[in-house]
Amino acid sequence: MNKLEFEQRLSKVYNGSITPLTSYVNLHCTMQFHCIICDTEFFNKASHMIGKDPQRHVCTLPYADRYGTRLLYVSTIKPNKKKYDSPEKLAKRLNEMVENGLHL
Repeated sequence: MNKLEFEQRLSKVYNGSITPLTSYVNLHCTMQFHCIICDTEFFNKASHMIGKDPQRHVCTLPYADRYGTRLLYVSTIKPNKKKYDSPEKLAKRLNEMVENGLHL
């Protein structure tokens, strides 16, 4: 499939509402797209945009899960914030280490 064929299929599937922002290389490349309807820019594989329904873009909804169920939101994994000691507590601990010597 060449660039012209891909753009024709993309236009047919989305009725011209999706435009590619990066150049088409092949079906396996990740491209950036712009949706005119919901005014969002997003990344997706070229084959997914014209492929199966769960992998296609639906305005205001994220992608589907591995079973094909469309999700209402995408969860994110937030790293645990490391809790630092107060400066006074750290100074006291360092003084204790100096007095007692470093024992590893």
